[in-house]
Amino acid sequence: MIGNVAAAGFYIAYFMRGKSHLSISVKDFAAGDGICSGVLSIGVPASLAAVLMSVSQIIMNGMMAGYGDMAIAGMGVAMKVTMMTGMIAMGIGQGIQPLLGATGLVWAQPVADILSMVLAAVLYIRTFRKLACNC
Repeated sequence: MIGNVAAAGFYIAYFMRGKSHLSISVKDFAAGDGICSGVLSIGVPASLAAVLMSVSQIIMNGMMAGYGDMAIAGMGVAMKVTMMTGMIAMGIGQGIQPLLGATGLVWAQPVADILSMVLAAVLYIRTFRKLACNC
C-alpha cells in the first residue's frame, strides 16, 4: 500500500508540473472515440476473472467442509503458496508484454529475438516456481 501511495504521489506531481503530453485535468476528459469501450473490454474480463476465482474458492471450501477445519486450513495454505508463485509468474508475463510490443513494432526486431525474450521469461518463471514451491 505504501508503494501505491508513493507511485500515485509521483505521478500526480509529474502531471501537475505540466511537462507531460498527457493531462489529468477534467476539462481535457472526453468519453468519445471508443475510450469507454476500450476500458470495458479490458476491465470486464478482469473483474469476471476475480469474481470467478472467489466463487471457485467458496465452492471448494464448501466441498472441503465435510472433511473438517484442518482440511480447509491445509487447502488454504496450499492455495496461498500456489497463488504467490502464480502471481509472480503473471507479473513477469504482464511485464514482458510492453517489451515484446515495443521490440516487435517499434524496432522491428527479428522474430528470433522476440522468441528468445519469451523463452528467457518462461525459464525464469519455471526456475522460480521450482525453487519456491517445488511445483
